[in-house]
Amino acid sequence: MFISPFYMKLDNKIKYTIALQKANQVGFSLGLSTFLFTSIKKPEILLLDFLLGTFTYGIDRETDDNNMLLYNGIFGLCCLLLLKNNLKKLYIPILYLTKYYKNNKNKLKIFKPWIITLLWCSTVIVLPHLYISNSFDLDANFNSLCSFSFLLYSLSNSNDLKDEQDDKDNNIITFANYFNKKLVKDIIILNLICSIVFGLKIYLQ
Repeated sequence: MFISPFYMKLDNKIKYTIALQKANQVGFSLGLSTFLFTSIKKPEILLLDFLLGTFTYGIDRETDDNNMLLYNGIFGLCCLLLLKNNLKKLYIPILYLTKYYKNNKNKLKIFKPWIITLLWCSTVIVLPHLYISNSFDLDANFNSLCSFSFLLYSLSNSNDLKDEQDDKDNNIITFANYFNKKLVKDIIILNLICSIVFGLKIYLQ
């Protein structure tokens, strides 16, 4: 793959680990989500989404200490892109706090899906508008915000449902293993339906 040798050229100690591969996939997914859920199609935004996704997911899942140099570099590049005005500067402390998510996510318990939804929604829907126009019109972007929020909440709980037994074995409490499994599945389906309804409104309005 192109990304793998590109990272290797930066430092031969950097390894294209599974965590880094998945982090790149998350970053690409965020960029694609901005493209699909908003009217913003600028390459600079897609790059920012890619870097933010790679950093936040990678710093949480990475087990190879040699790759920390890469993630610190990505964090610095994100900060440079965010330093254009005061509104976007406010996102830097949030980005920095994601470094501590790995060691504290178990404390979030049933609230983890809401935190994930809030973080990614602000990245994919709100931040691009702040980046381009220094403002965010809630009325104009209400359908996009709702559609993406419902989708994220559904996917987050779906992933936790897959890891239900592993989480129980490790004494990790999540929304998916705290409540009745049928209730959780019904909530996932309901959120998917809501996401589709609001998503259709984006393109029909």
